[in-house]
Amino acid sequence: MIGMGVGAVSGISIGIWLARKNISNPIMKSVACVSFFGSDNVTLCKTNLPHLKSSKDILVRVRAAAVTRLDVEVSHGYGRTLRRILQNYHSGYPEMPLVVGRSCSGVVESVGKDSKSGLEIGDEVWLASHFYEPGVSSQLVVAHESRVGRKPFLIGFEGAASLPFDGCLALYALRQAKLTENTTIGKKVLIQDGCSPVGCILMQLIKKWGGHLVVTCHQRSSPVVNALGEF
Repeated sequence: MIGMGVGAVSGISIGIWLARKNISNPIMKSVACVSFFGSDNVTLCKTNLPHLKSSKDILVRVRAAAVTRLDVEVSHGYGRTLRRILQNYHSGYPEMPLVVGRSCSGVVESVGKDSKSGLEIGDEVWLASHFYEPGVSSQLVVAHESRVGRKPFLIGFEGAASLPFDGCLALYALRQAKLTENTTIGKKVLIQDGCSPVGCILMQLIKKWGGHLVVTCHQRSSPVVNALGEF
């Protein structure tokens, strides 16, 4: 009798376990590297849906994302040690798969209750991601309000996605060189690899501010450089 009772209980327990609902984390599609052996290991995969981590976060549905040269270095392991350290303090820095893409544009899906950004659901925005953070080449992205801005109305999503990260690098370079709208006039400025995204932005700003450009680039890129700098 005891054996029959144990068998019945075991059978019921197994039946309940088999009949349980398959509850899993909601997933989305992302472009991510699945190992640190180079860009050949960057692929389309499934990752967990993000959620608002603070009351000042913004949830964005991505319409376009940009991959930079830095992402190539990330696929070879760049920033890996720092991400591992940050994992001890924050669960939002997964080892693998690691989403690539440093900047994106999209539409606001949700806004934290304490956000003072003035953004509302449906607004078109752009944003950038640090090298040590997960990238933004996903269907949905969460970012702090300080890193999300309104996308210019006259720029499409694809064009807007290419500007935030490289634009920040260009402005940082100008700040380091102490070049502003008032101090650039008449100065001769050398830009190496002028056909890079950062170089293209620098050329246009320095030209607009009255500086004289000296640019290096690959021979096949010279038509683009000539068009931007009017050499």
